[in-house]
Amino acid sequence: MNTLERRSFLKMWPGIIVVSRLGFFSQSAGPSNATVEQALNVVRVLNTLEADFRVKGSFASKSELLGPNGLLGAIRRSKTQHPETDWLKRVHPDSDEILDGWMLDFDSKTDGYVLILGQKVDAEKPSATRNVLITDEAGVIYRAAVAGDKQAKARELTTAAAFPWAVPHERFVEPPLPTASH
Repeated sequence: MNTLERRSFLKMWPGIIVVSRLGFFSQSAGPSNATVEQALNVVRVLNTLEADFRVKGSFASKSELLGPNGLLGAIRRSKTQHPETDWLKRVHPDSDEILDGWMLDFDSKTDGYVLILGQKVDAEKPSATRNVLITDEAGVIYRAAVAGDKQAKARELTTAAAFPWAVPHERFVEPPLPTASH
C-alpha cells in the first residue's frame, strides 16, 4: 500500500467503523435507560471519531466531537445509509445526557482528551452503585462502579486510567448484588 492509498484508507476507516457501530442501535429498546453495552458502543464511536479528527491534525473539542463533523454527522450519515436504524431516539449529541440515562463529561487536553460516560444518579436511590465508562486519546476504555453522586470530573483527570477504581473494561467484574439478610 503506497502513501496515497494509506491516507485514503485512514480517511475512510473511521466512517466504516462508526456506521457499523451505529447499526448496534437498530433495535429499539423503548423508553428505558440504555444498557452498559449501548453506552460502551457510544464510547467506541466517540473514540473512533476522535481518531479521525487526530488523523486530520488535532483532537476535537466537545462541540466539534458532537457536532456536524462528529457525532451529529455520523448520525445523519447512518440515517441516510441505514434508514432502519432508530438510534436517534437514544443518542442526543445536543445534551449532556447523550444517551438515555447516561451523562457525558468531556475535557479537551493540550494533546488529547478525557471522556467520561456515567449512568445518571437515581433520584430515588442516590447512593446506589452505577456504571461509569472512561476513556482518553489512548483509546483504552476503562470501567468503574461508583456509589452515589460523587465521582471524578474529566477536567480533574490527566488520563482515563487516573479515574478512581477504574480498570480496563474487559477486566471489569460486576460488584456482587446485595443479599437479603435474615
